[in-house]
Amino acid sequence: MSTGTLLVTSPTGEARTTVAANLAVALATSGRSVVLVCADPARSRAHEYFGLGDGEGLAGVVDGRATLAAELRPTPVPGLSVLPAGPDAGTVLDRPTLPRVLAELRTRADFVIVDGPPALAGADAAGLAEHVDMILVVADARRTTRHQVDAVRHELDHAQAKLVGAVLDNVGRRIRLPGSRPPASAPTPRPDPGSVPTPRPGPGFVPAAAPDPEPAGTTDEPDHHRNDPAAIVARYRVPDATRG
Repeated sequence: MSTGTLLVTSPTGEARTTVAANLAVALATSGRSVVLVCADPARSRAHEYFGLGDGEGLAGVVDGRATLAAELRPTPVPGLSVLPAGPDAGTVLDRPTLPRVLAELRTRADFVIVDGPPALAGADAAGLAEHVDMILVVADARRTTRHQVDAVRHELDHAQAKLVGAVLDNVGRRIRLPGSRPPASAPTPRPDPGSVPTPRPGPGFVPAAAPDPEPAGTTDEPDHHRNDPAAIVARYRVPDATRG
């Protein structure tokens, strides 16, 4: 698997940060070193998923008020660090020093996951696309329209070669509804009692427990728990007393 810098973006307000955080955790737990960069000027709060403070963050590093070593925050996930957005992050995405910061991050980790702004909210995502190696687009199965997805492709037309895939979020899952009639099925043929000998249980035989009755009927319903940011890294979350 190649390494590099990956921009995670979306048409509008889809679960972009959730996907970026999940991907960063998955890569880190596979043994790779990862930096998750919060680069959405208005909504980037990935550091809060890990119980971390904001500080000067990306804005301070790009403006020269802080060093990258001081602003990179280790997380409870081994191998994963987070660079928060910092104050006034919306003014730093067009700074000429931003490519240098991303290049330095690339030397510090196997993967740099950039939680970027929505592609249709302005030109920031298109600008970031010029400084990364790969792009991942997140869409919502129940809210994002095909027109919006096409618009994102047009917005990132100059970087189409970097588009490595897409994530369709909020697809839903099938659940059982009580009281519904089960689907009709063909009856199972019964063997002739005289043709099949009845087995006798041997020593240590334990009868199998009867399966739980299964309510019938299904419907599609969104899996909200899957989109709950607090559930992404709950097992790694640091106690409140240690949050910065």
